[in-house]
Amino acid sequence: MSAEQVAALHRDDWESSSAFDDKEKAVIRFSEKLTRAPASVTDEDIKSLRKWFGEAHLVELNLIVGTMNLTNRFNLCFGVELEKTETSRR
Repeated sequence: MSAEQVAALHRDDWESSSAFDDKEKAVIRFSEKLTRAPASVTDEDIKSLRKWFGEAHLVELNLIVGTMNLTNRFNLCFGVELEKTETSRR
């Protein structure tokens, strides 16, 4: 990801940012909905992703988001501290 994309995500203005194309915005939108309120994912969300992804890729995307959610919740529950990286030290 570019520094501009990371900044747009941190500012939470990625939807209006030119740093992301329509495909990336659809993936972020889907991932956010799946994370915050899984039941809010609609047929329209899936339809918009089908422009770029086949069935296998949609399943993989869902599994990746779900795995990251599980990992994050596990880490939060047990207070696991993340390692510092060069990017996080800035």
